[in-house]
Amino acid sequence: MDSYGPQVELDAMPAGTNQPGRFVWHRAACAPSERPVRVLDGAFFGADGRAYALARSELHNGWGEIGLVTLGAGGPEALPAWLAITWFSLADDRFYRGEFELPAPRLQQLFETGFMHPATREHSTWDTLLVGLAPGGRLILWVSGGGLTVEACHFVAPEVAIDWAAVPMSAV
Repeated sequence: MDSYGPQVELDAMPAGTNQPGRFVWHRAACAPSERPVRVLDGAFFGADGRAYALARSELHNGWGEIGLVTLGAGGPEALPAWLAITWFSLADDRFYRGEFELPAPRLQQLFETGFMHPATREHSTWDTLLVGLAPGGRLILWVSGGGLTVEACHFVAPEVAIDWAAVPMSAV
């Protein structure tokens, strides 16, 4: 799948309220508007095992588009080390589950560097990790900020057999 969003110029200026190795970041998820998914369970995990949950919801907000955002703790935090997620694709009537080690050097570089916003020509920072879920188990992780989105990595989750009766009502 192609990356979403305009190309941005990376700029090594200091990153606002961020601290060395720690950043203000939020989490969100999306799916193509014509290929909705339902997130049954999902979270980012820090190297220390701390979980940062994703909202359980049906998504059809558009590919690469931020919809429901789950805010961070409010202050700088370490970036997550991995992502675990289970979702149902309404388009292909299948469940997918995956645990993915995130590319720490790439995420660190993106958040440390920030970018020069093409409209304002001012330095800005990435502030959201956006998980894109699509049919076939495709998952893209973007970083987003200032209305821009850049792909950080992508994965393919395997299909899994889950009985709807076993799915908690809070996830439906």
